[in-house]
Amino acid sequence: MTGLTGKGKGIGIVLCIVLAIVMVGLGINDLAYAASEVRVTVNGKLVQFPDQKPYIDANSRTLVPMRAPMEAMGVKVDWDANKRQAILDNNNTKVVFTIDQKVYQVNGKNKTMDTQAIIVSGRTCIPIRYAAEAFGATVSWDAPNRTAVITTTNSSVVRPKADLDIQGHLSNEQAKYFRKELEKTVVMDKQNNTISFILPLLPEGFEWDARLNAIYGPKVSDYKVLVGNNSRIPDGQSYTFEYDYNKITKGYFSFGTCKKGLVSSDWTTFNLKTGKVEYRERRW
Repeated sequence: MTGLTGKGKGIGIVLCIVLAIVMVGLGINDLAYAASEVRVTVNGKLVQFPDQKPYIDANSRTLVPMRAPMEAMGVKVDWDANKRQAILDNNNTKVVFTIDQKVYQVNGKNKTMDTQAIIVSGRTCIPIRYAAEAFGATVSWDAPNRTAVITTTNSSVVRPKADLDIQGHLSNEQAKYFRKELEKTVVMDKQNNTISFILPLLPEGFEWDARLNAIYGPKVSDYKVLVGNNSRIPDGQSYTFEYDYNKITKGYFSFGTCKKGLVSSDWTTFNLKTGKVEYRERRW
């Protein structure tokens, strides 16, 4: 069997290059998709979606798997398989979405929306703004964090219950849980030079000790503090800061929980230059 001619080798090389470009392109798209994940909060608490994720449809509406956010609002969720209807009820208001229909009902009255509820991967996804507003909630869109922010009208903030150790601090397990919840929300957007995150609600009497800095050189004036320096930012909110990843020599985002007015003794730290995450578990 003879080897490839010069022309054949040239074609083979071109095909390999094209294939490599396609594979790299797919990888980039996958990363872009992960970075653009849509999130939902209800009264400051991040809603978890274990499988099917929220997304923006062709009508620029946020569609979400219905059960988790509606139950977080105190709404009962039901499904009529025969009629293919999602039924939401909190005793005062009843909302019915029919799959693939733009007409929905609020307390028996027909209303029209510019999108429709659909089934994705076995999950019923509903347009969250129409659903939440039908129950009197306000819905806003936090564009930098790609987050639908839902606030219920009767939302005196319900904080999680504290699990305390013998010294009155949050237990190691609970402190680690809250840090993991915050860690899930961190988005380092190096294309637009921003960092964003959501501070989960903490039990009464506790706060986040969060510190965000950027170091541009060896001089004192090159050290910039964006969060920290004896100032605390409130929990239950989302935050976005401009951050020039290309110009920093070092930079860190560290956070932990503590009693109000004290400092944290356990930390999660994002190295904003390398992207690595480090953990420190100890008590003072």
